[in-house]
Amino acid sequence: GRAIEIIDPQSIEVLLYVDEIDIGSITEGQATTITLESWPDQELLGMVTAIAPKALIQQEIVTYEVHITFDGTELPIRAGMTANADLLIAERTDVLLVPNRAISVDRETGTYYVNQIESDQTSRTNVTIGLRDGQYTEIKTGLQEGDRVSLVETRNELQFGPRSR
Repeated sequence: GRAIEIIDPQSIEVLLYVDEIDIGSITEGQATTITLESWPDQELLGMVTAIAPKALIQQEIVTYEVHITFDGTELPIRAGMTANADLLIAERTDVLLVPNRAISVDRETGTYYVNQIESDQTSRTNVTIGLRDGQYTEIKTGLQEGDRVSLVETRNELQFGPRSR
């Protein structure tokens, strides 16, 4: 005999593995935005439906399974596809944001700083940071709206030598 696996396309869910550092910020019923690798421009709305009570420990990394269901879609979704989910953990309005690459960290003192530009001179200015995402960081103290900062330049050309033609 053969085992047959029946998949209901209306009940496909996304399974996320969330680090123990972030799991405390996630609750059942929390809204989420999902994109699938196959259609990265199509955002689907979803909701956290379950959080596994037991941790998975692999190579000393502790994660929890988070189950997300999403609203119906016309996309031909298949089981096993790779998905990305954005969960809104915290939200603040009217905050000062700077690009992440404008911020440097002094590892010896554990402080953050930017290179502030005033009349074409650059000076190191310590800042206190708040929330951050993949692109921007909230600045709590150290800068004001309208201040100019220089972006930290990546030095890939120096590290890897000239590009091969």
